[in-house]
Amino acid sequence: MITSIRGEIFNKGEDFVDLLVGGFGVRALIPKNILDSIGDLGDQVSLLTIFQMRDENLILYGFTNEEMRQSFELLTTVNGVGPRAALNILSILNVEDLSLAISSGDAVALKGVPGIGMKTANRIVLELKDKFEEISYLSLEDSQNTDLIEALMALGYTRSESFNVASEIATDEKMSFEDKVRFCVQKLGG
Repeated sequence: MITSIRGEIFNKGEDFVDLLVGGFGVRALIPKNILDSIGDLGDQVSLLTIFQMRDENLILYGFTNEEMRQSFELLTTVNGVGPRAALNILSILNVEDLSLAISSGDAVALKGVPGIGMKTANRIVLELKDKFEEISYLSLEDSQNTDLIEALMALGYTRSESFNVASEIATDEKMSFEDKVRFCVQKLGG
């Protein structure tokens, strides 16, 4: 299994990057929205990867962070969502937007992705809602809101409710921790 790769960019296409790795040219299919940020020809780049064998083809998918790779893996567990569809989804929606759409049940946001119909969008939301909530929390792991989310959960609110209301006040540094808890409880109707 190939979990990451580092090499010099020698070619870029609409949805792929070719890397020179130890004298070999390796193509990694990537979400379109990371193509510009990945680097220019001649730059060294590191990608987290997923290696798959489909029919008789060996395919390498590349990602810039762990959340993106996990999102791809989760999306491909849904019946009707193959690797190409998962890449299309990650090309249109960044991980935060995708996670928010799924955890809030917004199938319409997913339907806007080429190749994803309403039936598939609903299936993605239904099957991945709880799993994508966990990815959402990775982005808050190092922030001060982790304590706030845990406090709200201790008061009986779900992780999803706690995360959503805590993210509303993430930028307000002027509030004390107690004020943040009070604010969240009021917002949650407690």
